[in-house]
Amino acid sequence: SYVQEFVAKLDQTPDRAIDDVEWHFIGRLQRNKVRHLPASVAVVQSVDRVSLVEEIARRRPGQRVMIQVNLGDEPQKGGCSVADTAGLVATARDLCLVVDGLMGVAEAASDDVVTKQFGVLGTLADDLELVERSIGMTADLELAVGAGSTMVRVGSALFGPRPAR
Repeated sequence: SYVQEFVAKLDQTPDRAIDDVEWHFIGRLQRNKVRHLPASVAVVQSVDRVSLVEEIARRRPGQRVMIQVNLGDEPQKGGCSVADTAGLVATARDLCLVVDGLMGVAEAASDDVVTKQFGVLGTLADDLELVERSIGMTADLELAVGAGSTMVRVGSALFGPRPAR
């Protein structure tokens, strides 16, 4: 699971580095794994459904989160739909989670399509008065920054590709 992988990598990190960084959990999070998240996780970026919001609120009141939006409505990817985003943000806030922003995953498509999808996330964030926009990964970080991303996910540039599952 992503949580176990995160914990294993955290265990390999020098102690000083653990204190000097703000750790974000990114990846599909199962409800039954919330209890295993290390206390050092400042932000959970991949919150995409009501049941997960409820579990995080129950186990980690006040947790900072980002709502993950599936910008291309691709069934194989996590994230709530664009249409469901406002409702999920409201539920998280109602349950006393701190919603820092939105995290978006665009489809693997042309630059024009990706730029448009990043723009949709920016508009949603503005409408919901959310400051943070976690859009873009190693392959499309320039498009993301151009679209107003406040953070990009460049793990594969730093650590290489994830091992096959």
